[in-house]
Amino acid sequence: MAVNPINNLLNYKYTPMKNQFFSFLIIVMTTATASACEASFTTVVDGSSVAFDPSTSPGPGDVLSYFWEFGDGSASYDNDPVHNYAETGTYVACLTVIFWDSCTAVFCDEIVITEGADCTAEFLYVADGLDVDFEAVTFPGPGDVDNYIWYFGDGSTDEGDDDPAHEYAEPGTYEVCVVVYFEGGCVAEYCDVISVGLVDGDCAAIIEIWDTDGFSYHFFGFVEPEYAEVEYTWTFGDGTSFSEVWSSEGSDPTHVYSEAGIYTVCLSIVTGSGCTDEACIEIIVGDSTESSCEAFFNITGIFPDGDGWVVNFNNESVVTGGAVGEVLWYFGDGTVADSYDAEHFYEAPGTYEVCVVIISADGSCVDEYCVDITIGGGAGECEADFDYETDGLLVVFEDNSDGMGLAYSWSFGDGAISYLANPEHIYAAPGVYEVCLTVFGLDSCVDTYCEEIEIDGAGEDCMAYFEVDDIEPSGDGWLVSFSNESEGDYEGQIWLFGDGDGSISSDPDHYYAAAGVYLVCLTIGDSTLGCFDTYCQEVLVGGLDDCVDPALIDSSFACTDEYEPVCGCNGITYDNACYAENFGGVLFWSEGPCLTDGVEEEVLMGMRIAPNPASNFIQIQWEPTPQPLQMHVLNMTGQIVYSSLLPGSGRFQLATDQLENGLYILQFLSGTHMFTQQLIIQH
Repeated sequence: MAVNPINNLLNYKYTPMKNQFFSFLIIVMTTATASACEASFTTVVDGSSVAFDPSTSPGPGDVLSYFWEFGDGSASYDNDPVHNYAETGTYVACLTVIFWDSCTAVFCDEIVITEGADCTAEFLYVADGLDVDFEAVTFPGPGDVDNYIWYFGDGSTDEGDDDPAHEYAEPGTYEVCVVVYFEGGCVAEYCDVISVGLVDGDCAAIIEIWDTDGFSYHFFGFVEPEYAEVEYTWTFGDGTSFSEVWSSEGSDPTHVYSEAGIYTVCLSIVTGSGCTDEACIEIIVGDSTESSCEAFFNITGIFPDGDGWVVNFNNESVVTGGAVGEVLWYFGDGTVADSYDAEHFYEAPGTYEVCVVIISADGSCVDEYCVDITIGGGAGECEADFDYETDGLLVVFEDNSDGMGLAYSWSFGDGAISYLANPEHIYAAPGVYEVCLTVFGLDSCVDTYCEEIEIDGAGEDCMAYFEVDDIEPSGDGWLVSFSNESEGDYEGQIWLFGDGDGSISSDPDHYYAAAGVYLVCLTIGDSTLGCFDTYCQEVLVGGLDDCVDPALIDSSFACTDEYEPVCGCNGITYDNACYAENFGGVLFWSEGPCLTDGVEEEVLMGMRIAPNPASNFIQIQWEPTPQPLQMHVLNMTGQIVYSSLLPGSGRFQLATDQLENGLYILQFLSGTHMFTQQLIIQH
């Protein structure tokens, strides 16, 4: 079994038996008609390891499935998982529980990981002209450090050294940062503004932020080298300014902003000797009391294009308690964009600082995320690699790639993709799939690794099957008694009677108000044992005496040759309704061919349907066929909601904007063969 908590879909396998045709069905469970249910969980935190214990009402015996999201991109289908967090921080973990009566409950709570949080970093430096020697100072000491990453403020970086030396190309002030990764998982960052290359008569204005409190910012500005008298003029980016005369020891104004946003703060200085300079910084002002913003993006591709390079950015920012409103991209080459995701063309090789800034829709929070990327040169080193584990149709992938600042692009071989480092993927059917992982390094390295994986979809052995015990007239309709003859270890069953009704009883009786041929399906399954199976058969309700009237037969009637098959109440498939009535004398029928007249199911080679789930349209592709294909779209009650004759060219676009949300079955008929495929509609 596999459960998708976003749209509450269950994936089942089917097993044919006794020469019957089996439709591949998925039960869509929504909360619209569900009974009351609740879910919660408790946790035990041990360092970075957290044990989760669920609690449900009704109890676990009524639970179909559990789905956990741990807040760090990982997930689990276990009942009571134990999860290890890689970094300290606050995470929002969520549990989605689906019950057998179709009720769905969701519960979320914050998890705080503090192990290894007691670590600090700073640096010392000595400048000699444009040459600067740095030295990191950490707690704990260097023996507990895994890695150092330096950002020198001019687009250059260094990794692995605790005491790097760097030569700047020109005099100026630079913000230098060091990020230190410790063995216990703690990460510390320290930044400072330095001045290099100043000579006699030069002066440099420097801005720092001393403190923030909501919309209130306490700035500090000073001058290097020292002067006895300096005039400081501040502009805060919101149309206000402040000036004062003081010594070069500094000016420290406090400014209160009226609303969240991005502001450019500038300090202009004039010394007593006439030296002038200006320094500017960009700040993000936000109040997170209503929403919490976390900006983040991944690089999903760096590709040569003519005389430059195209880079694709995937925005993965999150606003907890709200929605993303405004998005601003800064590409490091002087250009900006305001699209949600971004694609940018770089004309020249080099290292660029790329930033994404998000503002919540209600304007209550702002956040920024920046990464240095290297374009061109191809001098970087990286190697893509992964491991995986299968559990039925579920595959858990683990990234084992090497490289600096990697971004990930997965292709699972069934048309689905992911940009996560360690994704999980549910396949719709068993088979052999070629999975490819492409990694993109910040040093311009690109590498791809592919491997074929076999998905058998096998869980514990179980087989769904039922028999019709009795059909008796009752009032104006008929009462049909069903007997569940399924085999194997499983708990729970769901019946669909083909007239829009269902049941979860083991051996139900069902009342049909009208005569007809009904497709009845029984699905068995158990969330613990992982075994699911579906069996379907057509049931004739009403008898042949109420089905065929020989007086209607007129074989001389001129019916069209248009193939719109119907299933007569006598279990025979006719090319269209005209043939059923005039050549078979059939009184009633259902649209679509009968599923018990020997029609084989066969996958049409190369059939692809995307996107799936779909909203407004789907693209259907297949290998060209010598004759057209008949396509039907059926809802979960077995009713045909759309039919079309597809050309043999191998490509067709179907508009789905008029279909309601839910699960549908696509039937494709080619000669005597049939192919079925599930379709999920999400508007």
